[in-house]
Amino acid sequence: MQRLINNGAGLSVIVLCGTLVWAVLSGNLDPAGTTAAATTGAGAVAPPPPPPPRFAPPAEPVALDEAFTVGRADAPVTLLEYSDFGCPFCARFARDTLPALEAEFVEAGRLRVAYKHFPILQLHPNAGAAAEAAECAGQQGRFRAMHDALFAEPGRLDEAALAARAVAVGLDDARFRACLTGGETRDKVARETAEAREIGVTGTPAFLLGVTEPDGRVRVTEVISGARPIEFFREAIERALAAAEADR
Repeated sequence: MQRLINNGAGLSVIVLCGTLVWAVLSGNLDPAGTTAAATTGAGAVAPPPPPPPRFAPPAEPVALDEAFTVGRADAPVTLLEYSDFGCPFCARFARDTLPALEAEFVEAGRLRVAYKHFPILQLHPNAGAAAEAAECAGQQGRFRAMHDALFAEPGRLDEAALAARAVAVGLDDARFRACLTGGETRDKVARETAEAREIGVTGTPAFLLGVTEPDGRVRVTEVISGARPIEFFREAIERALAAAEADR
């Protein structure tokens, strides 16, 4: 009996370690957060620098034709996010970092922010429906309101929760339900997900940062993987602004 208990405990440890490794590599576990948790208390050491991005910048500029955007179309720099409404680290960016970037860079006309979908259904089974719901809200001019409402509670994305959010953000309920049940926005979500995979995105949030081309596309100069503090984004954006200035 004791041997069975020991074997069971060992198997649990192996499974837990494997899960943690997969989550970090896929971008759905915040390396900065786990490092901080592991180094608190007496004898704490400074956390290591952020890990390098898990994919290289695309060789060709990225189009934003269907993406939801905030900011001036002619802003010199664009930050494109691939995100998942069920991802808690994406929610952290949406609630904390994005408003700060908007206040500092977007309102000054220096940055445009774009959003594309990359729902990871293995981790968040309802994230696909949430992405479609956001697009249905976008048909009524309320994408950003639905975006914020979904990220306010990323753990509640069932059908009833989506319907409640639609009412809360002021959507026409009948039109919203018809859009969602009819699958009108499913193809768009699928296209953006396929694009993200082709680029090399494996986890969320993932960001492409670069110079805004005259045709509106983004010449990516840097990629950012996972949740990062505002200072990290600020420094990266300043580098991109310098690159844009050098192009003039």
